[in-house]
Amino acid sequence: MPDGAAPDLGPREQELSFRSVSREVIVTSGMQMVIGGAEHERLVVDVRGYSNPHATDIYDGNWLTARVSIDVGGFCGAFDCELRTEDFIALARDAADLHDDLRGVATFKTIEGQLEFRVAGDGLGHFEVAGEVIDRVGDGNRLAWTIHIDQTQLPEISARAASIVRTYPKRRR
Repeated sequence: MPDGAAPDLGPREQELSFRSVSREVIVTSGMQMVIGGAEHERLVVDVRGYSNPHATDIYDGNWLTARVSIDVGGFCGAFDCELRTEDFIALARDAADLHDDLRGVATFKTIEGQLEFRVAGDGLGHFEVAGEVIDRVGDGNRLAWTIHIDQTQLPEISARAASIVRTYPKRRR
């Protein structure tokens, strides 16, 4: 390896860095689900892998380590959390249904409550994504937020959630 060259860490470990309004944001390539705009008014869920990679049972084996980043209004922040494979299964299905019907609700709700949101359609192709993030389980800081999207974003949300489930399938033993 030449002096100063970074080692090839594989597709899940490579990081890209970009600057956005005087703050540096690190984006890990791999399993990201983005809801909202390209830089602002957005939620990014970056799933980094199984929390317990050697566990194969349904209880410990389906926890995923993730980094959640949010940039809404005058607020921006990021925190690490643990989500479950099952959280993404329902979202993938429900977001696809919303795209077809334009009316209804898709939800993302976690056991520990660190990331929850609801996507609601008005029947005309406009969707409100309203939710709450908590930076630490139990006694963490809470941020309620709302992002507006249109129907063109739903297929990508559904596809990304499904891709996370394919990459980190539900363990059933």
